[in-house]
Amino acid sequence: MALLWLVVTMSHAINAPQMTVYEAVNKAGYQRMLTQRIAKCYLSIVAEVDADKYREHLKGSAKLFKENLKELSAYAPTTDI
Repeated sequence: MALLWLVVTMSHAINAPQMTVYEAVNKAGYQRMLTQRIAKCYLSIVAEVDADKYREHLKGSAKLFKENLKELSAYAPTTDI
């Protein structure tokens, strides 16, 4: 009985959608904001305006962008999308 419960629970977790359409759209909008933040950080570093602070922001923003892109790629129904 416990094995049956485990199989049913695991199959439901595997088949459950990771995010809704609304969450995907929100995440895509967040990606757009991150690209703007990354550009601002890069320009601030090049202009030597508080470069150390913006290097840290750049690292964090790039990491978030990659994580979100991975999630959105897993959500996309086709490779073209």
